[in-house]
Amino acid sequence: KNVMQPISIKKCPKIAEILQSLQSLGAIHAMMTGSGATCFGIFSCKSKLENVSALFPDCFVKITSPYWGGAD
Repeated sequence: KNVMQPISIKKCPKIAEILQSLQSLGAIHAMMTGSGATCFGIFSCKSKLENVSALFPDCFVKITSPYWGGAD
């Protein structure tokens, strides 16, 4: 849980839009880190991440995969 997230969303509604977008793309969980420098989504498979960068043209997008246990 991030207690700063609701406060930050009030000051910057774009955060909520990003989190909702990540969830609509299939993120298992999406939230803001710390005091709002980064939003992240956790996905169960790489196939859900295709073209994700194009969906956030005004944001820096970094996709990392420490471990993909699934077949795709």
